[in-house]
Amino acid sequence: MHIITSTSFRIRIFVLLVIVFLSVGFVQAQWQYPNTNLIYYNASPGPGFVGIGTQTPASILEVVGSGCCNIANFRTTSSGNAWLQVGNSVGHMNVGFGSATPHAYLWSSTDSLFIGNDGAPTLFVQGMTNGNVGIGTTDTYGYKFAVNGSAIFTKVAVKPYGSWADYVFNTEYRLRPLRDVDQYIQQNHHLPDMPSADSVAKNGLDLGDNQAQLLKKIEELTLYAIQQQQQIETQNKEMREMRAEMEILKKSIKNK
Repeated sequence: MHIITSTSFRIRIFVLLVIVFLSVGFVQAQWQYPNTNLIYYNASPGPGFVGIGTQTPASILEVVGSGCCNIANFRTTSSGNAWLQVGNSVGHMNVGFGSATPHAYLWSSTDSLFIGNDGAPTLFVQGMTNGNVGIGTTDTYGYKFAVNGSAIFTKVAVKPYGSWADYVFNTEYRLRPLRDVDQYIQQNHHLPDMPSADSVAKNGLDLGDNQAQLLKKIEELTLYAIQQQQQIETQNKEMREMRAEMEILKKSIKNK
């Protein structure tokens, strides 16, 4: 048996042992805060997982807290816009706190974001600057708010941009004669100034404008009713006068 005792050989063995030790050390390494396992690094498998509060991180960074309720806190000491970013090769999203608008926000580099399932979102935001919102749809058709489905409200306030219908009661307003209304209905099968069924099916219904038009029709009906009441009262007066004249005529005939 031949034992090699040369100095160069011993140096080579030492270097090999150091390399093996470092390789094992980098597979699993642990940094400790006094008496705690604060940060744990696991380089195998994958690119290297870091755990905070856990020795078995399942992602590149995993933070586990044992108490309630502040698990992690990210902040800047300035008053400027601050955000955390997550993304892929297509785009990214920021979760942050604004400066010009000092509130929490979400922002997407693709100019759109959603809440819900990928491909079938519950809520969809189209446009990061004065954009549109869709519920149950990713196409708002240019509207600020689009809902694909039913909705329920306890109170809705609609502020139309046009004028309200009280102008019907102005003295200069020309009330369409009922015979003209009847002719219009016979030709068009809907009231004047009201949308047709085909128009509503194609374009939907402007709620504010429709309420103003309905009020206009109610006020016109009120004027028609007032006119008819005036005509009835005039006719009743004429009938009373005619009866009075007939009574006078009867008495004059009897006295002859």
